[in-house]
Amino acid sequence: MSGNVKEGQIFFVSVKGLVYFNGKFLILRKTLKSNNEIWEFPGGRLEFGENIEKALEREIKEETILSVKVLFPLGSWTVIKKSNTHIQGITYLCNSTSEKVILSHEHSDYRWIRKEEFKNYKVFPQILEEIQSWNWDNINLAIRK
Repeated sequence: MSGNVKEGQIFFVSVKGLVYFNGKFLILRKTLKSNNEIWEFPGGRLEFGENIEKALEREIKEETILSVKVLFPLGSWTVIKKSNTHIQGITYLCNSTSEKVILSHEHSDYRWIRKEEFKNYKVFPQILEEIQSWNWDNINLAIRK
């Protein structure tokens, strides 16, 4: 093992996209093994040697068939699961060219929602904290272009 990752520990980088189209943002419903449904942004793990923005474009296309333009990073987040898995994540603002979504097997539903509707959906606590910390003035400027 190299770096600070010890045997039995898992570390990876995840990228998520706050995908915007026509006044709304995309969220996806993931059905977990525990039958708890959680809503999240599209995205996933980087593959070894992969460019972050290209990874995000690939993941969004795989999960939704949407083509997006990655604009800029909104923030980063950390999740520790089962005391041996560390996920370091980055969320980017993305513009979509369409609202037509076809989901992969990873998700069971999707919604295009307005910013104020995020609180109405069950999301990971880290995501809700992240949404509240974003600079929404910058986001609004970027999506109006």
